Amino acid sequence: MRSGPRYLRRIVPYPYTRADAEEYIARCVLDQRSTRFGIEYEGHVVGGIELHIDLDKRRAELGYGLAVRCWGGGLLPEAAAAVVHYGFSELGLEKVFAFTDVRNSRSQRVLEKLRFQREGVLRRHEIGRDGKRIEHVYFGLLREEWESRQPG
Repeated sequence: MRSGPRYLRRIVPYPYTRADAEEYIARCVLDQRSTRFGIEYEGHVVGGIELHIDLDKRRAELGYGLAVRCWGGGLLPEAAAAVVHYGFSELGLEKVFAFTDVRNSRSQRVLEKLRFQREGVLRRHEIGRDGKRIEHVYFGLLREEWESRQPG
């Protein structure tokens, strides 16, 4: 698997070993604040998607990752739409939001396809593995915005 752009390497170990996968799965099982799903394609798990939930505030952060070889095939927008729908319809959320690295135009495009609104840029918001500050774009989608675009 190729490592992808630099902004991916700061959050996903490379090379990604079996031990990395086992550690990640163990953390997922223990974390009761998140709902995680695998993204399957041609019989293989090629990515993951999650909602990090704050039920008290009726909102959740959407996060996702996909194998580089599957980029551009429409898998991520489809999976994200299903998870966002789940958040609004099953969890009773009022808002779903997401952050993307300001350089990650592909991830921003996924959110734009789902009609998330760009709400702002968080300047020098995080420190990357290289010690440099990273800017994030903040996107949000409200329940009524989602419902107004659903059929029926």
